[in-house]
Amino acid sequence: MIRVTNIAPGPRGLNTKDGPVMLAPGQEMDVNLAEGELASSKGTGWFTFEGQSAKETDKAYDAMSDDELRALLKDKGIIADGRWGHDKLAAEAKKAAQG
Repeated sequence: MIRVTNIAPGPRGLNTKDGPVMLAPGQEMDVNLAEGELASSKGTGWFTFEGQSAKETDKAYDAMSDDELRALLKDKGIIADGRWGHDKLAAEAKKAAQG
């Protein structure tokens, strides 16, 4: 379980293990997220997260496919070098999520 807060100016949705939920701006909710969904949600910059350790967050990025990581980076305006392997993609995604 992790506490998520919508910090975006409009409503935003999450795909939880229990089904989709919509959070209004500023709304907080405790949710169960799959590792891939957590990593993807962190990459949007729309939410803050409490109750998740850095080690667990790292696992979420490591569990994503290379294509998912490239898409996440692209959404952040980062062009992934075609020679980057999974470890480099995951490391860059982690850096991008931290700002």
